[in-house]
Amino acid sequence: MLRMDYTYLHPEVFDGKCKIEKEEIHLTNEINEENYRLIILPGGSTIKASNAEKLLAYYNQGGKIIATSMLPYYSAEFGKDEVVRNAMMKIFGIDKEALLNNKYSMKGKYQENSNQQGGKACFLPSPAPVLLNEAVNLCLPVRDVTFKELELGNPYEKVRSIRNKIGEVNFIFFNNDSIRNYHGALTYTHKVKEGHDIYFFSNSAGDPVNTTIRLRGKHELAIWDPNSGESRPVECKHLSQNGIVLTEFQLELRGPQALFFVSN
Repeated sequence: MLRMDYTYLHPEVFDGKCKIEKEEIHLTNEINEENYRLIILPGGSTIKASNAEKLLAYYNQGGKIIATSMLPYYSAEFGKDEVVRNAMMKIFGIDKEALLNNKYSMKGKYQENSNQQGGKACFLPSPAPVLLNEAVNLCLPVRDVTFKELELGNPYEKVRSIRNKIGEVNFIFFNNDSIRNYHGALTYTHKVKEGHDIYFFSNSAGDPVNTTIRLRGKHELAIWDPNSGESRPVECKHLSQNGIVLTEFQLELRGPQALFFVSN
């Protein structure tokens, strides 16, 4: 569980509604415009040639790209396989043989490539959460939202622990709370509406949550409680990391509970 807000981009949306603005991708929706500083490419052998070309242009302007499991080497259109292969080889710094065989001579846990414009590309052999989290931290040292005291959550850790102790068994019975009460049950969504940043934090576990949150940018926040309809100011402090201003506050949620935090 990476605990990151994200948007699925359809290939046609990526082509038609996404513009490259330096190191960001700008989604030009009338209702909800969004900016992305990282693109995660799911594993697969095929991609639209126009998508591959746009990814290369984004990388060349300082964009950050992570791919997992398999890099595409076929085009969804006839006769454009070489366009896709050329883009993937340049983005991830690999040769054609490695691309076609899906075998890469990685020096570490994953394949890394970068350029002078600040572009970074990482290929991960698997989408394992810990590995993906490490690559995201490399590409985005300062995230949109950071949960300071919480580690990656995994609802099945207790099941694995039992298996490691007693070996393989046909059935394992456990209380449903072992699935619900884990840190990955704390999630968020970030939207911008009418110039206001709106963060929705949700705790779907049975246990309460008390943790420190850091938001990218300088904000003065108010809590909007969807249950009571009441609002109240949030005590915030501002600090700097890597030259970027951050807003820090304490998040307390009983279990289960959800609250809106709205920037004034």
